[in-house]
Amino acid sequence: MSRRLAALLIGAAAGVLVVAAAYFLFFSRPAPEAGPGAAAPARPGAAGDEAPERWTAELFFPTSAGLLAPERRELAGAGEAARAVEAAVSALLAGPETPGLLPAFPPGLEVRRALVVEGIAFVDLGRSGGGPPPASGSEEELLRLQALVHTVTASVPEARQVVLLWDGEQRPSLSGHVDTGSPLLPDPRLLAPAP
Repeated sequence: MSRRLAALLIGAAAGVLVVAAAYFLFFSRPAPEAGPGAAAPARPGAAGDEAPERWTAELFFPTSAGLLAPERRELAGAGEAARAVEAAVSALLAGPETPGLLPAFPPGLEVRRALVVEGIAFVDLGRSGGGPPPASGSEEELLRLQALVHTVTASVPEARQVVLLWDGEQRPSLSGHVDTGSPLLPDPRLLAPAP
C-alpha cells in the first residue's frame, strides 16, 4: 500500500470517527444544561437570565427570481451555539416578514434538535405530526437546503457546515434531488445581489 493511499484511508477514518462521535453525542445524551462552571455563552440569553437579551440572526429566504435574500431578525437570547441554531432555524421555518420574500419551507415543520461540533451544525427537522419530508422539485429543494445552510452559517459563527437530519436520521436526499449525505456548505452563487 502506498503512503498516499494509507494517508487517505487514515484521513477518511478520522472523518468517519468525528461524524460518528457527533452522532453519538447528538442522540444518546439529553441536551446539555448550563450549570456551575459553564463557559460564558457566545450570545446573550444564557440560562438564568430573567429577561433574555435579543440578538440578530440573518435568515435567508427565496425570492421570485430563484435566489436567496437575507432578512435580519431580532431573536430572543440563545446562549450556546446549538440553541442559537435552533432559534435561527425555527425563525426560518416560521417564514419571512419582509414583503417580496417567499417561505423556504412549507408550514408544519419544526426543529427537533440541533448540535454544533467542530464547525458542523447538525440540524434535525421533522413534521409536528410526523411524516416524510416535504416533496419538491430540484430547484425548490436546492433553495430550501441553501436557505437553511446560509441561515445557520451566517447567524452562528461556530457553524461552517450543516448536516441535515429528518426525524433523527441523515437521509441521502431531502426530496430526492440534492445530496444531503455529506455536510452542506453555503453556495454564494445562490445569493441575490445586494440592493
